[in-house]
Amino acid sequence: MSTRLLCQLAMAGVLLALAPAAAAQTATSPQCQTLHTYVSVLKPDGHALTTLTAADFEAETGGKPAQVTAAALHVPEHRVFVLLDHSGSMSGDRWNVAVALARDLDHMLPAKMPIGIYWFDTGLHQLVPLTRDHNYVDRELKTFLLTGPAPGSRTQILDAVDQVLKAVPTHHAGDIVYVLTDGEDNHSIENFGEVAKALAASSTRLFAGELQYGEPGEFRPEDLRQTELRRSAEKSGGSFFKLGQDIYQFDEEQFQLARRANFAMFESMVGDYELSLISGVPIAKPEKLKLHVHPRSAITDKIKMVYPEAILPSCP
Repeated sequence: MSTRLLCQLAMAGVLLALAPAAAAQTATSPQCQTLHTYVSVLKPDGHALTTLTAADFEAETGGKPAQVTAAALHVPEHRVFVLLDHSGSMSGDRWNVAVALARDLDHMLPAKMPIGIYWFDTGLHQLVPLTRDHNYVDRELKTFLLTGPAPGSRTQILDAVDQVLKAVPTHHAGDIVYVLTDGEDNHSIENFGEVAKALAASSTRLFAGELQYGEPGEFRPEDLRQTELRRSAEKSGGSFFKLGQDIYQFDEEQFQLARRANFAMFESMVGDYELSLISGVPIAKPEKLKLHVHPRSAITDKIKMVYPEAILPSCP
């Protein structure tokens, strides 16, 4: 056997021996343990806490401690898609309140933050395409309230959310879908599980405001849908509010309560941190995420943290 052939066989043996080690190194590469997520930390008054650093956060992924390496207060680059329920059950003051809250949100958004407006009943309809012209958005909302068709027909909340996600050609992590509704979905084909998967896959956060009120202890068929809407919002890293008064009996006090809830939504949308984490062990699938604010941050007030329930690895 020639010397050249012996060398080739020896080299092949070395490569075969190294292959498992290389595969193991790839599996435990820090790049496959790198994680990113968004979190908002809200004070009791609804304002976002904006003075935290990476050292103020503690994290767990898949039940194991994770290191928070960076916490950047996010420059408002998210896009907001507002979905207004225009079904028959939204007639009267509910519709007026929904449009008023959308206008308030438009006024509060930073100038560089784009917003798009849709309305839905048994179909999804675009009122204003994504734009940074907030004055134009306000004019269109005001005109639609005064001269647009009256709310009517049935409701497909889930299908509307799904169609908006599919209509966006590219997704930006941290984008926002904000639904203002009475929660009575009675026409959707999609289910909450599929919509939750679509939100997670696009790193889009769902926010929802429920303009509905029931008497204590009263159960209505739509309550289950409302609970699922809330869970979908919280699971995606968004938030949810429900008015504590029946806005068929609308008055100025109740409107101010709705505006305060809407303001807390706004703070959570734009006052968020982008966290970078290194998980304690490699992960290859969505894992449960837990975040805490470290006691040494000297925060004594009761705070609310809004972030996704699961996190994906940032593997190549």
